[in-house]
Amino acid sequence: MVGCLSVENMAGLRAMTILEGMVNVMGFRSIGDGGGGNFIWDALSSAEDDNGTIIKPNNSIGTPPPPGRWIRQFFEEINVRWFGAVGNGIDDDTEAVQHAWNATKGVFRFIFPTGTYWVKFLTSGSMPSAYLEGIGKVIIASP
Repeated sequence: MVGCLSVENMAGLRAMTILEGMVNVMGFRSIGDGGGGNFIWDALSSAEDDNGTIIKPNNSIGTPPPPGRWIRQFFEEINVRWFGAVGNGIDDDTEAVQHAWNATKGVFRFIFPTGTYWVKFLTSGSMPSAYLEGIGKVIIASP
């Protein structure tokens, strides 16, 4: 078994060729952008990639794709930055926020770190028990 490895971003996690153990991802796009976290390899998982909590490696090509996913280690909260939301008031965060919303199952806090998030629309799906929480100054607007 390999110890804990580190990669700079989610693209680095998807490109990993050592598919075992734990990996520390230091950011979604870049180090320190709020999208990082710890992922553990689950060799039996065939869960759908949600771009934030379940990551399918690039080498998972085929029909159907082979099992094995990187699973984010977290407890009770989903952070929109894990899914690539930027919150800079310029970039469209709709897709990232929707992925985060879709990953919310059970009772979770849905976290928006300080920023201005451009969100065009969200489809609610089924989320029985969750609440939105802003950390610092948060603006959620539609461009």
